[in-house]
Amino acid sequence: MSAPLTLVDGVPRSFANVDPEDIESFSILKDASATAVYGVRGANGVIIINTKSGSKGRPKFTVRYTEGITTPTKITDFVDGATYMEMSNEASMTRGGGALYSREVIEKTRMHADPYLYPNVDWMDEILRDYSHNRSANVNVSGGSDKAVYYIGLAYYDEDGMYKDTKLSDYNSNTYYRRYNVTTNLTLNPFRTTEIKLGIQGYLANANYPCFGAVHDLRIGLLHPAHLHRPALSRRQARGLRAENSTPWPNSAPGATPTNGAARSIRTCASRNNSTRVCRSPACSRSTPTITRATVSPNRPTPTTPRGATPTAT
Repeated sequence: MSAPLTLVDGVPRSFANVDPEDIESFSILKDASATAVYGVRGANGVIIINTKSGSKGRPKFTVRYTEGITTPTKITDFVDGATYMEMSNEASMTRGGGALYSREVIEKTRMHADPYLYPNVDWMDEILRDYSHNRSANVNVSGGSDKAVYYIGLAYYDEDGMYKDTKLSDYNSNTYYRRYNVTTNLTLNPFRTTEIKLGIQGYLANANYPCFGAVHDLRIGLLHPAHLHRPALSRRQARGLRAENSTPWPNSAPGATPTNGAARSIRTCASRNNSTRVCRSPACSRSTPTITRATVSPNRPTPTTPRGATPTAT
């Protein structure tokens, strides 16, 4: 489904990159008669946002700071490695097959005898935090006189992801998003019938993500029964070296290189994206005076004098 056209002070712009504190009015156009002027771009509706423009008076400063906590909507509860092996044996034997795991392996996995020979990893707890946080701040000043009014706003938004920082690398592979906004509006009234508006809005966004197809690797690492086949750390990580997956651990198939979802998604590398945009919205309007009322006295005759004649008094 296509997104509606979003106009911020008349300039097409993403709604997600506008700070809420800078919004003065918000309108949604849905019917065909209202969106016809925007052509094909307005076929899915139009969102019109006007930012604050200031008001006459002494400078007024406003500061706002908010902080919140984010938690996962739902975390699935998984059984441990020993229970999974027992259930796998039962399922296999019910269908006429043999036991997939010996009793010795099951018991050593339950007792955590060796994290590499008999791994039993709770990947939800290993990769994800219980909660994260976000914060936003806005500082603005407005004021002006009869000839000019102004508004200047600075904003900051920061949100962290749900991945744990294992401190095993010299970089942060956790997901985070940081945005810096600036909004300036100046309205001039040099004459009684003339109004000039000049607005400059912009933002700088920094985003950090795990690389190597993090979504796919996390799905495998979290939802696949990896508590049996992949230790939480590779041998090189255990010795304090760089994270990597090149060496299979003892219970892997011969020649196999099993994928550690945690290592590939949050312990291998990080991808950073930066985006910047600056928008200008100049406008000038002029109003023409109109006659709203005219009176003519019917009792006062209008004298008429032929062209070229000299009026005489009577």
